[in-house]
Amino acid sequence: MILSPSRLLNLVHRAVNGRIRDLGLDVAGTVKAQAPASYVSGNPPVQGPFETATTFGPKTNKVVQPIGNRNAGLAANDPIKVSTDANGNRVVDGKYVDVGSGVTDAEYLLGLRPVAPGNTLLLTASTERSTNSTSYVSVKRFFVTRPGTYRIKGQLSRTGGTTKARVVIELPDGTLLVASSEATYAGTVYPTYGSQFSLDMNQPVPWGSFLIVQLLNDSGPGQTGYISTVTVNYADASATLPVYDAVITN
Repeated sequence: MILSPSRLLNLVHRAVNGRIRDLGLDVAGTVKAQAPASYVSGNPPVQGPFETATTFGPKTNKVVQPIGNRNAGLAANDPIKVSTDANGNRVVDGKYVDVGSGVTDAEYLLGLRPVAPGNTLLLTASTERSTNSTSYVSVKRFFVTRPGTYRIKGQLSRTGGTTKARVVIELPDGTLLVASSEATYAGTVYPTYGSQFSLDMNQPVPWGSFLIVQLLNDSGPGQTGYISTVTVNYADASATLPVYDAVITN
């Protein structure tokens, strides 16, 4: 029987793929090996499909770490693992690291991508609040799940003096950490409100925390400060972010 070229090519293809699998490989070329029985810790040696406990050799091997935007970020000249898909496209699977030195940005695994100041609206608190205190009082409170820094917007008014607002983070022990500069207003008096202020946080918030907006009037108690239409805004962080670790009290 004479085989057509396509039939012959198909038979060769099936034979080659079968032999590849017999050798402990899959079609993509991934070796099916094991950590030898003598392995205890550290970078593991690899015992291949045709190697024994005495022939696999002393060489040890790194592991692959998923790449993230923060602690697990990729730096120039980092060694990376690259595979090729069925369409010939290169895919970066991760970077090579020693066992025990790899890190993972866990918030990504939870679907909580870090944020940076931006103009995507997340939350709105429109109720008008006021105070005649010359010290900051908390007037707005938000719960946010995504870690990073946010942009807080709103409007201020006053009966006299200067109205000021700022953003603070409430830590788990109740400590309030100032997380922005001040927005000030000394324009036309109440009920007129000034132009929208915008405060970008300068301290990152961990995921699942409270953001608080505080208000004062520097001429209280005789004068009153007002705040209204406060919003929490964000952008998806794309650049490598700083770690969240910080000295709170030095």
